[in-house]
Amino acid sequence: MDLSALVFLILAGAAGGFIGAQVGGGALVTLPALLYLGLAPAEAVATNVISALVINIVALFTYNHIKKLNIKEVLAPALAALVGAVVGANLVLNVNKQALSQIMAILLVAAGLFVLAKPRHIASVKSKKIIRTPFGLLIAFILGIYGGFLSASITTLFVILLLFLGENELKAIEKSVFITAVLLIGALMVFINKGTIQYSLAWPLAIASAGGAFIGAKTALRLGGRWLKIVLVIAVIFAAIKLLI
Repeated sequence: MDLSALVFLILAGAAGGFIGAQVGGGALVTLPALLYLGLAPAEAVATNVISALVINIVALFTYNHIKKLNIKEVLAPALAALVGAVVGANLVLNVNKQALSQIMAILLVAAGLFVLAKPRHIASVKSKKIIRTPFGLLIAFILGIYGGFLSASITTLFVILLLFLGENELKAIEKSVFITAVLLIGALMVFINKGTIQYSLAWPLAIASAGGAFIGAKTALRLGGRWLKIVLVIAVIFAAIKLLI
């Protein structure tokens, strides 16, 4: 890898980390960067998992410095998502990703519009109860499949789910980055076993993503929920466009 490619990868990682630590969607920057550098789609997805995991871990610890996460509230859905991610990662070489991307683009736009409008009565729903029901675990499992299969905007999808169930923006992100970190561990183990990760690209990308994620999380904590909702809608629109391309 030459110097220009390394600089390009570092910039993409920093930008992806900044966005991903706030509302997810970091892979919408880092995945295209890996594809631009010549990786096959499956290799790009696998190589990007390390960066995605680092972003979520950095964001989790940064948010937890202010808001302590109750692990018991999200452990069950996180484990359900992990199982789904293992399934999704194993499918990544065989399933038609184009059809899935089109479906996810439609769902992201619909969910983004819902979050923007957010009816008042939704705020009375308690996510910490619903997310641990069989229905909530099934949703976490399904999202986990997508997360292991593609990973792009998976944190955003969990944020949208928790906002729908009544969480405020900061708590929704805090819980979502934890769930996403857990499911990405499952996907990472599968990709390591399959030998599809290009480590010479994965590590520079991950290190740059860590720095961007730290700055992004600090920005979110300083500017608060209104900023996060604006960024969330932008991320959803960007995600839909990327998924359709």
